[in-house]
Amino acid sequence: MYIAIEGNIGAGKSTILHPLAERLGFEIIEEGIETDKGFQDCLAAFYKTGSKEDFDALQHYLATYRANLIQQLDPNKNYIMERSLQGAALFCLAENHTDTATWTLQSFKHVPQPSHYVFLDCDAAICAERINQRGRECESEIPLEYLERVERAHRDWAYMGEWAGTVTVVDSSGHIQLEELAGRIETALLIKAGVYVSHV
Repeated sequence: MYIAIEGNIGAGKSTILHPLAERLGFEIIEEGIETDKGFQDCLAAFYKTGSKEDFDALQHYLATYRANLIQQLDPNKNYIMERSLQGAALFCLAENHTDTATWTLQSFKHVPQPSHYVFLDCDAAICAERINQRGRECESEIPLEYLERVERAHRDWAYMGEWAGTVTVVDSSGHIQLEELAGRIETALLIKAGVYVSHV
């Protein structure tokens, strides 16, 4: 079983990954994508040109990379990871590339889906500030307009998911109360498993 943290670039996923995993008692799926040359090349090409071809190449690379990781997980353990295949589709929808989003979901529908999602809701302007502060070369040319489109796509998806009980939404524009968040996730997983009993 695994859960996925979704959100905009700079929303705080990497910041909470390790402490949240510790509180939940979950293992972390280490992607290693940040230092992967193939990913860096695809990312730099897309941020430079903004072309659909480079965007599709980036999403194809990411989806394949993540699918391979997920399929190697031990089914008897609990994991947490940054982004899922659903997350890749959201980036496609942000650019109105519905064909690529459909391809991503259909091509990897055999891959196990997360048991639950956590969405870090953070204003695009704050994400842009954080991106500038961390100074990653491959992110140096991300326009605010792109972050705003990604924000809208994620919010549209997340708030529908929250209503359905599949997504926990948390404001990540400031400090996140990790103990409270861990409790919300645990409750959501118990409800899904049909073993939650309210004490209210």
